[in-house]
Amino acid sequence: MPRPRAARLAFSAGWMPICCGLLAAAAHAGPPLLDQSVGRSDGGVELATRLAGLERAGLGVPVLDRRVDPHLPMAPAPAGSLGDALAASFGANRVGASELSGALYVGPTPAARDLRTLAEIGRKQVTRLDAGSRSEMRRIDSLSWPRLTEPRGLIESLLDGHGLRLQNPETLPLDVWDQGRLPPMTLSDRLTLLLIGFDLVWQASDAPRAIRLAPAPRSPSISKRYNLPKRVAWDERAFQDAFPSAVVQRRGNRVELTARVEAHERLATELRGEVEDDTPPSGGEQRLTLTVRQQPAAAVLQKLTETFSLSVRYEPSVSDAARTALTRRVDLSVSQATLAELLDELGMQVGYSLSLRGKEILIGPASAGAVD
Repeated sequence: MPRPRAARLAFSAGWMPICCGLLAAAAHAGPPLLDQSVGRSDGGVELATRLAGLERAGLGVPVLDRRVDPHLPMAPAPAGSLGDALAASFGANRVGASELSGALYVGPTPAARDLRTLAEIGRKQVTRLDAGSRSEMRRIDSLSWPRLTEPRGLIESLLDGHGLRLQNPETLPLDVWDQGRLPPMTLSDRLTLLLIGFDLVWQASDAPRAIRLAPAPRSPSISKRYNLPKRVAWDERAFQDAFPSAVVQRRGNRVELTARVEAHERLATELRGEVEDDTPPSGGEQRLTLTVRQQPAAAVLQKLTETFSLSVRYEPSVSDAARTALTRRVDLSVSQATLAELLDELGMQVGYSLSLRGKEILIGPASAGAVD
């Protein structure tokens, strides 16, 4: 499927760098990592060696799950996309690959399948935290650790560096890791990658500046509601055929979808009228990486409307007060967020709901936002 063109915001003085590419799962422009083309690869090479070669070629930072043997011999693979080549190389070994914020994750097939959905669930957990903790969870940074690192200590140290604490560290079994690193990504995504090898996820805690660990759901899914634009003739049957495990509830021009993140990306693309073949994309939803420091919320909103050709509409009951609230200066730091998620974060900081309705941003009372 042809990829959407990258879009970038112009900056005025005082803006931190903002990259707003229309990306799927990488923090840079271009096709998603697993969709990039690679040449033919020979068999007999160990997995760790293959991953090191991909990293040297600029094809992601490898993250090998603790449950996968680094000496696993690779089968030969024909030229094609990186995702197809890796699937061929893994053969019948029940190993899969996924991508997250520039990391190339290799792990057991179920974990690779679930990774991006678990990351999205983690990002939604961020909204349940207090304002300070939300900001830390969305802070973008890289991470590295030396050989013989204990993951429990690594995660506790990582959280401590962000002013957070882990309520139940005993949930993590004792283990020792080889050296490794993660590319720049949010703290939430870093935790998702560090925990997936233990079949664990992080969750918001009722205690201030704290999180807790919990078992990862067996079949993770996300629920969102969508408006069906009148100009789009959505083929619900074809969508269900492409994603048979998705639960679709349709009421008039509203659709509620409960499914993995890939199904949501497909639906978002279809409702924009951008479907060009019948292949479910590995990631087609707009993803934004943005950092703003002490800028008026109205200026951020204006940049978004100019870049994505959107209009703004205020609910009459909040028009004057919301305009005043948008003069407040805000700090934003998000990575791989959808436009709707970015608007949610901006709305939380000004105390109003900012929701995406087709090509319009509707500003209303905080309680009137769309429910995910």
